[in-house]
Amino acid sequence: MKLLLKRFPTPKGIFGTFGELYVDGELFCYTVEREWKNNEGYLFCVPACVYDFLPHESSRYGNC
Repeated sequence: MKLLLKRFPTPKGIFGTFGELYVDGELFCYTVEREWKNNEGYLFCVPACVYDFLPHESSRYGNC
């Protein structure tokens, strides 16, 4: 499974970072995150980067 998150610049006065999430090349859903503020207090959106996700077993959430 390949995930791709495309983010779009937001105009001033609009709070949030909007995007589209693709799964294996197909649009899956639209996204919204808090705006980027240099990760101040780790409260804002995930920094742009390439991330590897690995399936795992969570005691709280099961298969993730």
